[in-house]
Amino acid sequence: MKVLLIDVCHTLYESNTTFDFLEFHLRGRKKYLFDRVRRNFVFRLINKIMLMTFKKDYMRYFCMSLLKGEPLVDLECSVKEFNKRITLIEPVVQFVNSIAHEYDKVCLISGSIDFVVENLEFPFFINSRYASKSSYSLKASLYCDGKVYSDLLFKKRDKIIGMHSGHDITFISDNYTDSECISIVNKFVAVYRKNDLPSRRFWLEKGVNSCVEY
Repeated sequence: MKVLLIDVCHTLYESNTTFDFLEFHLRGRKKYLFDRVRRNFVFRLINKIMLMTFKKDYMRYFCMSLLKGEPLVDLECSVKEFNKRITLIEPVVQFVNSIAHEYDKVCLISGSIDFVVENLEFPFFINSRYASKSSYSLKASLYCDGKVYSDLLFKKRDKIIGMHSGHDITFISDNYTDSECISIVNKFVAVYRKNDLPSRRFWLEKGVNSCVEY
């Protein structure tokens, strides 16, 4: 089976979809706390150290906690409005459209949150969407617990091995951390801006010669 895997944030959309959605959606005190945390130098420094050391994004965990108690249906509606405000990276979309017919499955694979990835719209058919999973409580309907119970951040390699072992895989991504997947896919296509020489150098040093520049 031939499988095309595509990252979402800064690969298909010019957006960090989790944080940009939270900035769009949150209101009042929650928005105030979100802004304070994201702009706090000390918190950002500690979070960067934790990311590098333990591969845990505690800033994202805190910001997600601000959604506790919100109905899933409201979040899904909000994502659809948010989708109208973020921009697709057209050269990547054109590239995907030009090769998608060669594959049996086209899948998104993203560290972003499930209800965001599942409700974004794309101008091509998608068979599956893999994303970090939020936890929910069932009352009269589903409510967000504000927790990430299955985080795909830094774990795409494990997901690919678990879901698509033995398949002929092409992976499209801008994400440096996705370079750990190069050895387990048949083809890796890097995405970066035309004037981003450090990114071009990074991917060439990783042995990636296929790219989409925009």
